[in-house]
Formats: sequence, C-alpha cells, structure tokens
Amino acid sequence: MKPVDLPLVPRPKLVDIGRFDAGRIGSEPNVHIEPSLTRPAEYKLTLSPRGPFIVAGGPDGVRAAEHTLAKLRAIAKSRPKDQPLPIVLVEDWADHARRGFMLDVSRDRIPTMDELERLVTTLARLGFNELELYVEHVFAFPGHEAVWGALDPLTPDEIRRLDGWCQAAGIELVANQNCFGHLAGVLRTHGYEHLAETHGTFRFLDFEKQGPFSLCPEDPASLELVDGWLRTIAEVYSSRRVHIGCDETFDVGQGRSKAAVEARGRSRVYADFVAAIAGRCEALGLEPMFWADIALADEDAFSTLPKELVAVAWGYEPDSPFERWCETLDRLDRSYLVAPGTSCWRTFAGRTSERRANLAAASAAAADSRADGLLVTAWGDLGHRQVWPITMRAVCDAAEACWNAGAEGADPEATARVAFRERDGAALCEYVDALGDLDADLRDAADGRDLLGNAAATFSELFPATTTTAPRGSLAEWERLAAEFDHLVRDAPIAHDRLVAAELADAALWTGLAIDVALWRRRGRDSAGRGPLLERLDALVLDQRELWPRRARRPGLEHSLAHVAALRTRLETES
Repeated sequence: MKPVDLPLVPRPKLVDIGRFDAGRIGSEPNVHIEPSLTRPAEYKLTLSPRGPFIVAGGPDGVRAAEHTLAKLRAIAKSRPKDQPLPIVLVEDWADHARRGFMLDVSRDRIPTMDELERLVTTLARLGFNELELYVEHVFAFPGHEAVWGALDPLTPDEIRRLDGWCQAAGIELVANQNCFGHLAGVLRTHGYEHLAETHGTFRFLDFEKQGPFSLCPEDPASLELVDGWLRTIAEVYSSRRVHIGCDETFDVGQGRSKAAVEARGRSRVYADFVAAIAGRCEALGLEPMFWADIALADEDAFSTLPKELVAVAWGYEPDSPFERWCETLDRLDRSYLVAPGTSCWRTFAGRTSERRANLAAASAAAADSRADGLLVTAWGDLGHRQVWPITMRAVCDAAEACWNAGAEGADPEATARVAFRERDGAALCEYVDALGDLDADLRDAADGRDLLGNAAATFSELFPATTTTAPRGSLAEWERLAAEFDHLVRDAPIAHDRLVAAELADAALWTGLAIDVALWRRRGRDSAGRGPLLERLDALVLDQRELWPRRARRPGLEHSLAHVAALRTRLETES
C-alpha cells in the first residue's frame, strides 16, 4: 500500500487503534534501518503513544520520513492541546531514485547566495535529491576573467558553500557546464572568438541564427579549453557527476568544421568531440552526463559514444516522445535520465496544462523503463522574465511527478504553502494556474496555425522567437482573452507575503500589457493608443529594477532589460 502520495503534505493512513497525547509527537524519533525496504526513499513512519518511530531503507528514506514528521507536527500544532491524536502509520516511497532539479543561471538571473540557500531548503522539503545550476559563462573559472569579469558570477568558494548546504540536506550538487554548444557568452569575448564554429549565419532548426554558438569540434584548442574547465570542476564540487551539455549543436558543419562533416558525417564529428570530452572526464575521475537530443536523432552515432556517458533525454511538450526515447536507450543498454520542464520560460505566468501533461508523461515513461530518474529543468530564455513564485509553483508539480509517476499536479493548498508562503492558499494557487492557462487556446494548433511550443502566446506577442514570427490570434480571439483576463484579475486573491504579492502582480501586469498590445495592433495601431502602452511598459521596467535584486544579482538585470528596450523600440516605430 502507498497511502501517502504527495511529498508536500502527508495524507497518511489513520489506523484507528488508539489515541495519544499530542505532546508525544514532538519527541525525537526512534530510527531503524531496514535493508529490505529497497524502493527509493522508502520508509515507514509510526506515531504512537511511545512517540515517532521510523523504519527506512537508508538515509534518503530517513530524510523523507523526517520531512513527513515535520508536516504532521505542524498539523498537530494546529489542534487543541487537549484533543488526542489518532495513531498514524505512514508508508511511502518515491517512484524515482534520482529526483533532480536544474535551474538555468546563465541567462541573466543568477540567484543570490541567500536565495540559493532557500532553494536548497525547499528542494529538500519537496523530496528532491539532486540540484544542477546550468552554467554557460557565469562561473568564475580562474584565468578566464575576460568572460565573467563584468558579471557577478558564481565563484568556486560560493559553489563550495552551496555544496555544503546541499550535503547537509541530502542533495547532491551536480556540476553543469555546457562544453560544446550554447557558448555565445564565451565565444563573443575577445580572445575566444577563434574557437567558434562560426561567426556568420546558420540554420537552427527552422530559423536562421547569427553565430557564434558552438565550439569548433575540429580545433584542438576547443578541447583544451574544456579540459581546463573540467579540472576546476573536479577540484570544486564534491560530486563526481558532471553534466557536459552538448545539446542543439546545429551550427556544426556550417562553419569551420564543414569539410570534416562532409568527409565523416555530421553525427560522427559531433560524437567524436563528445567522446573526447568524456575521455577528459574519465581521466579526472568524473562521471559525465550529456543532453541526448543530437545522439538520439542518429542511433548509429549514439553507439559510438562511450558507455559511461549518461544520457539525458529532454522534451518540454505533452507530446514529447519519452516512451520511444526510453525504449531506444533501454535497447542501447544506456544509463539515462528523463528531463521534462517547468514550462515557465518564455511566459509571464507559466503554461499550466502543458507543464502538468509534460511532467506526467515524462515521469510515467521513466517509471516504466530502466531510467535512473528525472531531471526537471527550469530555463531562462530571453532574459529569464518569469518571476520566481511562478517557477516554484511548477517545481511543486515537478516534486509530485518525481514522487508519484504519472501524477498531474500537486495539491493546491499544499503548493501554496511552499511556492507562495501562504497558509490556506488554495485559491491563490488556483488563480495562478488559471493565469497560466489564460491563453491556452491561442497556444494550440487551430485555423491553420502550428502548435506554439515552449512559449505562451502573451509572451510571444511582446517577445517573438524571431523577427519573422507571424502574429498569433485574431482580434476576436484577443478580445475574448481580454474579457477573461479582466474577470480573472478582478477577484484575484493577494498573497500575504509582500514580495510574492509584488511578483505575482508583475506577472499579471505583463500579461495585461501583452493583451492590450495585441488588441492595439489588430485594431490598426492608432497613434493615440501608443503612448499609454509605452508608459505602462516603462512602469514595468521600474518594477523589474525593484524586484530583480530581491532574489538575483544585479549585473544580469541590464542584459535582461535589453529585451524590453528592443520591444519599446518596436512599439515606437510600428505603424
């Protein structure tokens, strides 16, 4: 039996075999390790007249039991002192052994150390046991000051402090350093330009991009650069795992490695460089992980990669083919993780339906295969515009998926306590979920338009993926959306935490601005309506300047606001 299926707040089986004084719940638990409890984080927690008793399969289970005990103590604290408690038996376990969360810190929003410490505490409470900070150019590698000198980067000493907090909380801090693609922040730096595959234009899936983007895999100096990074990582992190990235290297073969690709094939050039990075990891005693998108597209190339490479199969939409990927990786006898997402990036309020379906599909596929677990990702595309409570709302759903395969969404009231620091906050959580699905119809494929992936329609109205992205939705559709928005925000609950309330208000204000810009554009872009829109945009910039340093380091703010400055220029010149 598994009566507790939510890591946020326990729903224990109540065994009605007696009553006991509430005072006993506060006593130190008696802990017994039972090797026969072999499921991830498996434990049994009994509350009896003699006090709490924990039987667990190992430290992970003990920690899970202690978190559940803390929640039960909170429930007991709210009861009258003279009211006896039922005897409680909780049996629980996680459906995934590795329960990881990856936060993108490279796209402008680098958390403060205080915020990172709070994150570790929250992740432990939610039952996660791994954390990755996605890094491209914001770690202070010694000797590379030209890359990070203008930032407030994560330093080796800060990572060591973070590592200590993680170890104390039962979380493994896994290094994450992209070592192939997504390195524009490095390759635009003077003294590093020569390592790029290209500085020209290249095709990135269905649209055109301007380089640089990836290291040139045929340049020996590229591997020397990566080797230096890995040596520092091996010294700083206690974990031997390292995520080397290597995703979306679509520019390879469109620049300096063109001749090599023509001679050996693009997949083989890619695989040879990734294998070389893995070899450097092995020499340093590191266990490499990598994004498996390029390799999964060519199974023959995958078979040439070293067996020690742990694949991470990522997909962020409800229809991501997780089952097929898991079948492929099982057949190839690979160790791997499945990586869904929080569906918050390129949105103001998240994408509620897509998030829940994506997490459920990923967790179910991983549980039905030989996957090692889940790595839930939170990205920061286009300046990391989503505010933190929106991400935390999604992280709670992710915790549910990590603990209970196939689950679609965590309990709203329990989520509100974690994401919004709100007691009796079910209504607030439901409001945020509704705001996240406000433009769901405009995201769907309809009337000849494609499905909108990895973005909300409101966000794309202001910050489209490319300058050639077609407008989405008719005037009538946006008018219906405006009416629904007005109705939703009119009676919106307000969080008691002032910072959370301000951040959620910011998400709603951006959503409202996007709707009104869409209406203005579809009604003819009259000059009289332009001024008020620009004034509202300027006010939101001031809000961002005030909110940003409450959780993140200041240097990334101006780069994030550059996206807003570009939007303002477009609005000023549209006719």
